[in-house]
Amino acid sequence: MGTWSGHGSSQTDTFEMGFAQWRVKWKATGAKGNFKLTANSAVSGRPITELAEHEGPGEGIGYVNDDPRQYYLVIDTSDLDWTVTVEQSIITGGR
Repeated sequence: MGTWSGHGSSQTDTFEMGFAQWRVKWKATGAKGNFKLTANSAVSGRPITELAEHEGPGEGIGYVNDDPRQYYLVIDTSDLDWTVTVEQSIITGGR
């Protein structure tokens, strides 16, 4: 759906998510620093969910379960380089 990268605190462009469940893969690199990632509603600006809060370099996956709408991500870090990728979640199940 989209990938962004940068250094320090930032927010992504607004993106349309047509799914109720989706995920964000994140990776933070560098010497040290805190990394916090949230998904926000582009309609109201309010935080929807915290996807990551990590001290130092690392990586992970955060999940969002919310109504389809426009979103943006907020990255809060001072010294780390980062990459975030938004993907639709794959839900499996049988009949």
